[in-house]
Amino acid sequence: MCLEQLTGHGINRNSLAARCLGEAHGLDRSQPVAALFRQALERHWRSGIADP
Repeated sequence: MCLEQLTGHGINRNSLAARCLGEAHGLDRSQPVAALFRQALERHWRSGIADP
């Protein structure tokens, strides 16, 4: 899962997308999976598991 790939060490969106999805532009705003990822990330932060 992409959330598990977040390390807090400054990984940029394109690197994260390439690592998780095999496509550097997979998390661009125009991609449907990007909206799902943003929602999951917000829920993850709100649950207190990670700091934004």
